[in-house]
Amino acid sequence: MKKIVTGLVILLAIATVSTCAAAADTPVIGTLQISPETPAPRTTVTVTIDISGTVDYATVTYHECNTQLCHKDSTLNMTKSGTTYTAQVPLQYADSINATFFVTAHTGSGTTDSAKKVILIHASSNNNNTNGSTNKKTPGFEVIIALGAIAVAMLVIARRKRSS
Repeated sequence: MKKIVTGLVILLAIATVSTCAAAADTPVIGTLQISPETPAPRTTVTVTIDISGTVDYATVTYHECNTQLCHKDSTLNMTKSGTTYTAQVPLQYADSINATFFVTAHTGSGTTDSAKKVILIHASSNNNNTNGSTNKKTPGFEVIIALGAIAVAMLVIARRKRSS
């Protein structure tokens, strides 16, 4: 009986040590940051994340969706600076309305994924057709009013000259 109990205690100790060693190899992944947070279609976004622990390399996986479908996943390798991993991700589709991202930390013993992050993609239309102006008035309307005022002024001047 003593041998069985001793064997179980040794087995339990080995299992505990191996679990702690595996936990020590598991990287700790921070919060996924994407800049800009609401990009235009067909632009490049910067994906940044902090990963501590032993990591061989990290990848970012992403896909874009429009109103009818989501395109297939694409994966890029990330560059490392200290514990910060960064990737420049080109958005590829003009009709995209959102994109989903997640980062995978690759180690010798497996992979660990970050939480997924979804961003909205906003189409730009040349400042809402305002000719670069930030107000929402019809472009060029003030020019028509000014030309009309000049024409009226010229008519008034011409009539005064005829009546004198």
